[in-house]
Amino acid sequence: MLNRQPTSFSQQVKAMSQPQLFGSRSQFATVISLCMGFATIGGIAPTALAQGHIAHPTQSPLSKQTPLEDAVQPGFGRRQDFPLGGRSTETVLDEIQTILAREEPPLGSRGAVCAVSPGLLGDTDTIWSDRPTFLWQGSASQIRLYNFDTPGSSPIWQADLEPGSQSIAYSGEAALQPGQVYAWDLADEAGSSILYIFAVMAAEERSTIAADLQALELQLKASNASEENMAAEQARYFADLGLWSDVLQALQQIETPSASVIQMIQEISDRVCVSSMGS
Repeated sequence: MLNRQPTSFSQQVKAMSQPQLFGSRSQFATVISLCMGFATIGGIAPTALAQGHIAHPTQSPLSKQTPLEDAVQPGFGRRQDFPLGGRSTETVLDEIQTILAREEPPLGSRGAVCAVSPGLLGDTDTIWSDRPTFLWQGSASQIRLYNFDTPGSSPIWQADLEPGSQSIAYSGEAALQPGQVYAWDLADEAGSSILYIFAVMAAEERSTIAADLQALELQLKASNASEENMAAEQARYFADLGLWSDVLQALQQIETPSASVIQMIQEISDRVCVSSMGS
């Protein structure tokens, strides 16, 4: 592979997401052994471990980006090509859909519950938000979040889920830490679960994006953009960087979403779940 520098902010994020290959089977086995330290977390044995959306034991978790070293490397450039404002929400959503169509469809997760986000969309398991919203399809009774670096430990956050609910915002007292890797699972009615892994972006990159989002917000406010339009433009920004978990979170923050926004959220979720839930 050629070692060349990305030429744009979007390319640098995607470059950060490329997989690292292990040099030997022993290195691979070491990582698997570390991962399986979660097998007795909280006294409940998860039925599988998913690296991002990879939940199939016969497939190498390295076929998708690992959020360990690559997810926390510094060196982003600044993205300056902000919209000038005045665009309709439908136009912005169309652009997001165009970007989504270029993404390789994820494999999805097997079982009665299909996890959607974070860590299962696009080419990276890294997210920008330090207070993510968790999304899934199907019926789950409980969600648990773990620190990936301390296998065998108790959850750092957990919540019982309302019947029929398919999303919940992280509500822990402390924000998730930049550069830290986390695992989460959903327990179904049978008590089985699958662990999914994601990483919060490193502090330097988070700060760069936060500054961009603040500039974008000021520009949109100056053009009298609506709440929905501002959220859609923020989602469009994240889509350009391939941060699809943050795309969904931006769209979900709209208090009264239009039918177009609801459809967009469903389309992104279905990219993960439709094929796997039907198989």
